[in-house]
Amino acid sequence: MIATYDFCRDRALYLTDFFYGGEKLKNPSSLSIGSTKVSRKNYDSDSKDFYYTTHQIRSYLIPFEAEDDQKFKNREAGAYYFNLVSQVVNAYADSVTSKVSRNLGLLEPFVNNNVDYRDSTWSEFINQNAKMTALYGMTATYVDYTIPEGVTVNSRSDLKTKGLAPKCILISPLAFAWVDVNHFGEINEFAWYENVIEDSNANATVILRIVDKKGWKQVGAQVNFSKNPYEQVAASGQLITEGKHPASLKGKLPLVFNYFERIYNSSYPMGQSLVVDLVDVSRAVYNYNSWAGDIHQKASFPILTVPLAKSGGVMPPKTEMALGSNNALPYDSESGTPSFISAPTDSTRELRDQVNFMIQKAMSQLGLSLNLDQGSQIQSGEALKIRSREFEVKASKFASNNKKYEIKVLDLFKDYLGMSEQEIAITYPKVFSIPETSEDLTNALKLLDVPFLGTEGKLSALNQALSVALSLSDEQTTSILNESKAMLEASEVTTPPATS
Repeated sequence: MIATYDFCRDRALYLTDFFYGGEKLKNPSSLSIGSTKVSRKNYDSDSKDFYYTTHQIRSYLIPFEAEDDQKFKNREAGAYYFNLVSQVVNAYADSVTSKVSRNLGLLEPFVNNNVDYRDSTWSEFINQNAKMTALYGMTATYVDYTIPEGVTVNSRSDLKTKGLAPKCILISPLAFAWVDVNHFGEINEFAWYENVIEDSNANATVILRIVDKKGWKQVGAQVNFSKNPYEQVAASGQLITEGKHPASLKGKLPLVFNYFERIYNSSYPMGQSLVVDLVDVSRAVYNYNSWAGDIHQKASFPILTVPLAKSGGVMPPKTEMALGSNNALPYDSESGTPSFISAPTDSTRELRDQVNFMIQKAMSQLGLSLNLDQGSQIQSGEALKIRSREFEVKASKFASNNKKYEIKVLDLFKDYLGMSEQEIAITYPKVFSIPETSEDLTNALKLLDVPFLGTEGKLSALNQALSVALSLSDEQTTSILNESKAMLEASEVTTPPATS
């Protein structure tokens, strides 16, 4: 059974835009969600009859009914966006992956550096994968292992020396092309876009990687994204290169999916995004802030009123107005005193209150709260706080999925390297918190000074201090902890017992 992922790509682009913010909001990647159809009322030359014209505007802002294109562009230029999406995604990913304990044994040297063709360590790759998985709901990882022709490998140390360790290719749903599964949902074949050069009318020149349990192949093709890509590639795709998986895989597909929350009623790999609803709230907040800003721009400046009894309220043509600290305004006291009038602030206050309500409600559903000051502006620094058990529940499920994913990927590394018997230990935290560097370091240092804390407790505190104070690889951290453990155990042996 073959299924394509074209139907969910537009939504994934929508999530991407609100995760990165900036110019992506004013130039949407999403073709359908990021477009608004606008109808304009036009009059003929003698202004007696009118007709309507319709066109598309690419923006996440919604135009006002009577707003022309130039006024809309001016309002869009001044619009600002509070990036809640990246804060929440990073908070969940960091809370799940920042305090993972790993003992990878002989596998450690092969995942220390450049595990993904981008110079990432294993822990950096896992953290990045967690962020992408939380954002899109799922990701795929292809474990690539190709020894170039003419290269001779005599031992595992030779592999390390020549930089021939397996590599992870992280694939987001934006690149998914199709998947083929059996009646039990097991994957027979998976394809993704490695390169896309778009033309027009949804046409593109693409390069795909197609993998199954026997091997892989790279194919080039001309596709139209409005049609089934599998059928187009099968009919006209051109083979670029191909290869076989090594026998050590024993028929395994070197592909692993990770899920924030898997959708189990689908026979195909599908996941639920952490921020699927928060993105819609963020778009509403983006529009509300734009409306409030527009009101401020047009009506927030006070207007000076000058009573003119003799002229019936008409300003004499030669009158000069001069306002400021070094100017004076003469007036006829019999007419009354000049004064300023301001537009009412009720409408903008209601918009701000609604923005605050939407933000806090959305955050509470994610088990978080966001500190807002009295001026309704997001504070800088550590604004996100854990609010309820909802965060613990979601983070715990995410950690469980992430651990399963991590072990499956490392098992493929072991199969590739002929290390299937090598035992590894990965422990994810049971209690989750948003990392706060200064507070975590202070607490860890305090624990190290507790006199009745044993060796294991001190090592845990030291591990916490190292993780927030220094940028170390897993191998360096393990080495320091092993050295410290030996010193602590030696100290316990040489220290005489206390006498009463």
